[in-house]
Amino acid sequence: MNEETDNPFPEKAGYETVRRYEEMLRNNTRYYFDVDEFEDIIDHYMDTNRLSKALDVAQYATRQHPLATGILIRKAQILIDKGQPLDAIRICKEVAKIEPDNPELYIAQGIGYNHLGDFKSAVRAFDHGLTLVNENKPEVIYQIALSMQQVNQYKLAMKYLQQAINLDPENITVLYDMAFCCERLEMLEKSVEYYKRYLDLDPYSENVWYNLGVVYNRLDNFEKAIESYDYAIAIDETYSSAYYNKANTLANLNLYREAIEVYKEFLFHEEDTEQVLCYIGECHEKLGEMDEALVYYRKVLKMNDKFADAWLGIGLVMFEKQMYYESLYYVKRAIILEEDNQDAWYAQGRVYTKLEFYEEAVASYEKALELDHYDEESWVNLADLYYHTKKIRKASETLEEGLLYNKDSGLMLVRYAAYLVLTGDIEKACTVLLQAVKADRYMSVEFDIYFPGEPPEVIKNILNKYRP
Repeated sequence: MNEETDNPFPEKAGYETVRRYEEMLRNNTRYYFDVDEFEDIIDHYMDTNRLSKALDVAQYATRQHPLATGILIRKAQILIDKGQPLDAIRICKEVAKIEPDNPELYIAQGIGYNHLGDFKSAVRAFDHGLTLVNENKPEVIYQIALSMQQVNQYKLAMKYLQQAINLDPENITVLYDMAFCCERLEMLEKSVEYYKRYLDLDPYSENVWYNLGVVYNRLDNFEKAIESYDYAIAIDETYSSAYYNKANTLANLNLYREAIEVYKEFLFHEEDTEQVLCYIGECHEKLGEMDEALVYYRKVLKMNDKFADAWLGIGLVMFEKQMYYESLYYVKRAIILEEDNQDAWYAQGRVYTKLEFYEEAVASYEKALELDHYDEESWVNLADLYYHTKKIRKASETLEEGLLYNKDSGLMLVRYAAYLVLTGDIEKACTVLLQAVKADRYMSVEFDIYFPGEPPEVIKNILNKYRP
C-alpha cells in the first residue's frame, strides 16, 4: 500500500502540522506553532467534528498567541457548537476591542445569540458584520441564513436568503433553501416557484423534483405531484421514496389499481415493509377484492404479528364480509397492540353497532373522538347511534359539540338541523339548514333521505329553494 493511501487526510493543507501536533501530545513535549499552523490544526479537528480536541488546541494556542484574533474566533465557534454560547459571545466582545473591523467575530456573535434565542441581538450582530464583509459576501449571507434555519427562524432566514439571491441570482443552493423555508412557512405557492427556478438551472435534480412533488401534494394538486415524482424516477429509477409517495398519491385519487403497481415497484427496490404491504391490502380492500386484501394482511402478520394495522385490516375485511364477531376479534387485537389507534376504535364502534351492543359502541366512538376531535365520521356515527336508540336530544347535543371542531361539515349540519326539527327547535333548525345548503346544495337531498316523514313548511321552503 502506498504512502498516499495510508494518509488519513491526503493532500489536505496543514496535514504535516497536525501530525507534528499529535506527535507532541504522544511524546508529552511542547512545540512552537505559529498562528497559521494553529488555525490549520483547529480547522482540521472542527472539520472532523472532534470539538473537544479542537477546543484543547485553541486553549493551548491562546497561551502562545493570546491576541491572535483568528484563534479566538475559532474558539468562540467551537464553544457555540459545544453549547456554550455565552462564553463565545464574551470572547467575541473581547476580540472586537482588538480588531473591531473583523466581520467574522460579529457573525460568530450572531450565531451565539441565535443559540440563546435572542434573535434581535443576532440580527443586529449579523447586519453589522455584513457591512464589514468585502469578499464572498453571498456565501457569508448564506451561512447566516443557515444559522437562522437551524433555530427554526425561517422568516429571518428568508430575509438573508433574499439578499444572497439578489447578489447571485443563479445560486441553486440558495434557491433550494428558499423553497424549503417557504414550505416551512406554509408559503407553498412560493415554494413551488423557487423549486421551479432551481429546476430551470438544474433540471436533472431528482431530489428537487421529489420535493416539488411533496409541496404539490400539500397543495392537493395530486396530478402535478405525480408528474414530479415521475420526473424524479426518470432521473433515478431506484428512487424508492418517489415510488412510495407516488403510490400514496394515486391511492388518494382512488386510483387503487395503479397505486398497487407502484407500491410493488417500491418493494422491488426496498425490502418488504409491513406498512407498504398493508397499503396494498387496503387498496385491494377498496377495490372490493377482499380475498386479495387478506393475503397481504396475513403476509404482514407472518412477518410481524405485533403490527396493529394488519390486524385492523383483517377486521375491516371481516366487517365487509358481515362476519361481525370475527371482525370484533381482529379489531380488538389491533387496539390491544396500539391503544391510541383512532381508526381501530372507530371500527370497533361500527362493529358493536352492527352487533347491537350500543353501550360498547358509544364508548368506542367516544374514545375515537378523544383521540381525534376532528373525525367527522365518528361524530356522525355517534349521533346516529343516539338517534336510533331514541335519544334525539342527545344526538342533537353530540352534533352541536362536533360542529365546534368541524364547523363547515355539511353532513353534520344537515343532520343537526334534522335533529333540531325533531326536538321542536324549528327556528334554530332553519338557521343550521340554511348554513348547510348554502355551502352545498346537495345537502337538501341528504335532508330528504335522512329526515323521516314530512318536515315543517318553513323547512320545506328552504329545501325547495336550494334544490340542486
